[in-house]
Parts: sequence; structure tokens; C-alpha cells
Amino acid sequence: ILRDRDVRFLCDLYKVKYLNSGRICELYGGYKNTMRRLRQMEINGYIRVVDKTYTGENVYGVTKKTCNTFNLLFESVPKTSKLSHSLAEADLYYYLLGNNGGVKEFNLEVQYYFNHNKRKYTFRPDIFLETDRKILVEIDLCNRRFEDKVKKW
Repeated sequence: ILRDRDVRFLCDLYKVKYLNSGRICELYGGYKNTMRRLRQMEINGYIRVVDKTYTGENVYGVTKKTCNTFNLLFESVPKTSKLSHSLAEADLYYYLLGNNGGVKEFNLEVQYYFNHNKRKYTFRPDIFLETDRKILVEIDLCNRRFEDKVKKW
């Protein structure tokens, strides 16, 4: 049986795609209780272990069963090479949530269309945030120059 806390957790996990067990314990309570609930949700097929971090923590993602239960669109899992990238996006989400950042909207990898000098452009930021402003966030874990990334787009 899913509790209210489990439902909130599953919806948040769906939004950010991945979370490691250490972050989950920080956000959702004590270590023992959280790990017990994670094991129960994994056994019941709501979450799955996607990978392990270099520190040995499990990284969790939602399953098709979770998406079907909450009428959410199931997305295929991207390559694990993007795992650290996804965990960084999740860290930003929870940082903003914890600091009452006034986030109205938080979307990952959404096409953003805009006009500039009478030309139409398309941009796919890692994160699209909306507070009192629209903010496009690009997370770079490979230390490439931003100009080189723009050329690639």
C-alpha cells in the first residue's frame, strides 16, 4: 500500500528521473525508514535500481507500473552516461524547492522556441524554470566552452 509520502516521492522521482539513495534519505526522512520503504517499493515494482554511484549508493528511477498507476507518460531510460547529468538536475530541483525558490514550472529537456532579429530559433536547455522570469539552464559536467556547445546546437 502506498502512503501519501510514497506518492509524493514517486511523483518527484518521475519529475527529476533519477535520485540516489543518499539524496532520498536527506529529503524524505531517516535512513532506516527510507531504505525500508525504497525496498518495499522496489519489490512491488514501483521503482527500480538503475545504477550505482561511485560511492556505492543505489540510483533509482520509476518503472512503467508507476507511470500506469498515476497516468504518466513512461519515457525510456536514457543512456547511463547521462546519469551524473540527471543527478545534477535533480540536485538543482531540490535546492530550489528547499530554498523556496518560487518555482512555478520545472521541466527537463523541453524545446524552447524564440525569435531574435526576425529569425526563429529553437533551443533545448537541460532545464526550463519559470519563477517570476523564464530561466533556461544548461548543465555542463564536461568543461566545454559554452561557445562550442552553441555551435553544436
